[in-house]
Amino acid sequence: MLAFVKDAGYRIGEFEFKAGWLTDAEKSTLDVLASHYGDVARTPEKLSDEIDLSHLRADVLRTFPGIASASETIKDLLETRYSALILKRSGLAGLDLDQQRRILFLLCLALGWPTPTDRVNRQIIWDIKKRELPAGQVSTFSENAYEAKLHTDTQYFPNPERYTLLYVVRPADDGGVSLIRDGHHIVDSLKNGSQGDWAFQHLSRTKLPFRIPTSYTKERRQDVAEATFAPIFADKPLIRYRKDTLEAGLKAHPEYDTAENRLALYILENVIGNQEFTTTCRLDADDILLTNNHEGLHGRTEFNDHARHLIRIRISDQRHASQDATLS
Repeated sequence: MLAFVKDAGYRIGEFEFKAGWLTDAEKSTLDVLASHYGDVARTPEKLSDEIDLSHLRADVLRTFPGIASASETIKDLLETRYSALILKRSGLAGLDLDQQRRILFLLCLALGWPTPTDRVNRQIIWDIKKRELPAGQVSTFSENAYEAKLHTDTQYFPNPERYTLLYVVRPADDGGVSLIRDGHHIVDSLKNGSQGDWAFQHLSRTKLPFRIPTSYTKERRQDVAEATFAPIFADKPLIRYRKDTLEAGLKAHPEYDTAENRLALYILENVIGNQEFTTTCRLDADDILLTNNHEGLHGRTEFNDHARHLIRIRISDQRHASQDATLS
């Protein structure tokens, strides 16, 4: 259900959707979701993980063969050759926003287990756009228009999701260019030098504090610092990284702000920031960026167009993954 276009960078592939992957999805999506969620299916931004998703997933794979086939191809590509896929012209552009959300949710459910961003309302489908927040609450990348440096998603939770999907409803008129970097290349680059290898080994065995953004905490209080302690490199995920949540974690837990940790992070940041191996791409309306969140980093440039709108869904490869669990 995907046609290869080109290799857009190191382990980053560009593909186009073939006609037919949405067969039957436009008409029966609401019915299938309503049979499990009831009236909530009419307002898909309220879809949560508070039902048994395994039964719905079985219905999706049986009812929508085009979605099932596309998800199988995507998963195979992200587990073998690529850490990120740029998928052009998905075919959702002519549908209303609610129907776009429903179909994207079903695609993600075919890929694995969509997880809630919001730990209070258990909201799975998250709109990325500039928004006003309560006084004192610090925004995260999905709520502001600033530059988002290269990062992995939910590095501040114990079990980061395996995949991250971004769908472009409306791109920014200027700026908001996507940045993509492969984690395997980062590891290989570090291991190629004595200092880099030391930094890799240090950041593989040292747990560091990643502060959870206020919007995603249970307390929703900026003065209550919630953090996850984890190494940057591991078997699973290969890499977890985001500079601002790490800096906020080190500020909240200064006992981890040591000279040794700072040196290792400095070496890592120089490798991550190597623009020669960073892929840049301007995603158009109706495009999808899918990242293996355990192996690839993504980001964006700053933008001024506050009408920019993306939809994000994160997908775990574990049926009962919980972001409330603690690391051992």
